[in-house]
Amino acid sequence: PIPLGLVLSVLGVIVLISANPWFARYIRRLRKKSKPVDNALKTAEQVLPEPLADPLRQTEIEDEDEDTETGAKMGPPMHRSHHPRQRR
Repeated sequence: PIPLGLVLSVLGVIVLISANPWFARYIRRLRKKSKPVDNALKTAEQVLPEPLADPLRQTEIEDEDEDTETGAKMGPPMHRSHHPRQRR
């Protein structure tokens, strides 16, 4: 059952990525955090036919400056102001 289970799991992930934007963001974050998961999905992209591989390609890690929670680009880092603190 393991080989069939792996095939069905990959197909389930592909369907969920296509149907649910939240799940696609979750898989993108998972790929960013876990190199083995990223490598497994890259291998699946190469093996699967084009229509099935496209949803997986949408979750590829694109840019390091992307915010993982919202998917928005992050601006420049904030710096502390140089105003002295007022004592009460």
